[in-house]
Amino acid sequence: MDFTRKEFIKLTIVGLGGVALGGCGENVCRSGGSAAVGTNHSTAPHSLSIDAADFTAAAEKTYNIQGASAHPHTIVVTAANFAALKRGESVNITSSTDNMHSHVVTLSCTTA
Repeated sequence: MDFTRKEFIKLTIVGLGGVALGGCGENVCRSGGSAAVGTNHSTAPHSLSIDAADFTAAAEKTYNIQGASAHPHTIVVTAANFAALKRGESVNITSSTDNMHSHVVTLSCTTA
């Protein structure tokens, strides 16, 4: 599979632990942010934003990651996933299979 420069950089970032979702204070993600979508489409990429309120609530939630793409995908971030993020861990979640494929979405939070 050939990758564009943008896709290569995104995949490299995912391999290094993901993209920061915002600052974390006292091991709690208080800021909203975005996530790295693996093997994303270069011309119409999927995207995800998580509001700070979702980190505070830390309850299971389904997100649509369609972004600029012509087809949808969803991911489910569980309460356990939010707990892992609060501990400073990265979380990999496989999206729904739509248009005959899925994506791995990497969520992480920095503690700095």
